Amino acid sequence: MDLIREVYLSAEKTNTMCQYLPYFQDYFSVDEWESLIKRLYGNRSQYFAQTIEARIYKGFLEQEGTLDNRIEGLVYRVEAIFEGEDGKKHKLTIRETDPTIDEELTINILNILTTLSIFKVEGGQKFATYVSYKTQGTIIATSNNSRQKPQKAADEKETVIAAAQVPQPEKVQKQSVPSNKEEVVRVPLVDRKPEQGLEESTDFKNTVSNKKSPSSALPKDDIPPKNSNEPNNRSTDATEKKKKTAAKPDTANKGSSKSVGKVEKKRNEKETKRRVDRALGKRKNRHKKKR
Repeated sequence: MDLIREVYLSAEKTNTMCQYLPYFQDYFSVDEWESLIKRLYGNRSQYFAQTIEARIYKGFLEQEGTLDNRIEGLVYRVEAIFEGEDGKKHKLTIRETDPTIDEELTINILNILTTLSIFKVEGGQKFATYVSYKTQGTIIATSNNSRQKPQKAADEKETVIAAAQVPQPEKVQKQSVPSNKEEVVRVPLVDRKPEQGLEESTDFKNTVSNKKSPSSALPKDDIPPKNSNEPNNRSTDATEKKKKTAAKPDTANKGSSKSVGKVEKKRNEKETKRRVDRALGKRKNRHKKKR
C-alpha cells in the first residue's frame, strides 16, 4: 500500500499508471484522488474514457459469493490453466479462495490476469488466454512455513504481554457484619478441663433426678432448702408420730390384749417345760446306758 501511494503521488506519469489506477482508489483520500485525476488524465471525462476495462473488472472483485457450498474444516483453492502467447500452457494455483463464488464470476476474475503486464516474459504474455479452472476443497493435516512466524507462539506471547499490562483489581477485605443473635461458643470435648466435665455431669444427674422426683412439680418456694447439717423435718415428724402411737394404750382392745397375754404366757411356760423335760430325759438315758 505504501509503495503504491508513493509511486502514484511522486512518480512521473505513465500509460500503465493510468490503466490500473481504478484498482487502487481505496488507497487514497478524496482530495488525493481528485488531484491524481487532474494530474494523470486532466479531467474526469478522460479518466472514465481511459479506464473502462479496469473499472469493470474492479466491479467483479467487489462482488460477493452467492453459493451455499462451504464445508467446515476444508481449505479451498483454485487451480487455473492459462495459455501463453508462445502456445504453452501454464498452471496457476490460488490458495485460500472463497468456494461460494459461482462459475461466471470466477471466470471474470481470472480474466483480469490476462490484462496485467506484470506477467510478461521473454516469450510474451504468460497468461494471455484463460483456458479452465477447478476449485478443490482439501483437509490440511499438517503444514509448515520456515519463513512464517509460528502463529501459536506469537499469540501466546501477545496474550502474556496483554495480561501483564492489565491492572490487577485490588482485593477488597471482607468486613464482618454484626449479628443481633447471641453467639454460642462451643468448647471442643478435647479442650475441656476435667472440672468442667464433672460439673456438667453433676448438672445432668441433678436434672434427671429433679424430673423423676415429685417435688420437682412443686414451686420453688415450697421446696425445703438442702442442707446436710440440718435434720430432715419430715423424717423426724414421722418418727415421733410412730412413738406416740406405740405409747398410747388401745382402750378398745384392752380385754383382748390381756387374754392374748395370758395365752402367750402359758405357751411360753409349756415350751420351757418341754425343753426341760427333753434335757432331763436325755440325762436319764445317759445314766441307764452307763449302768
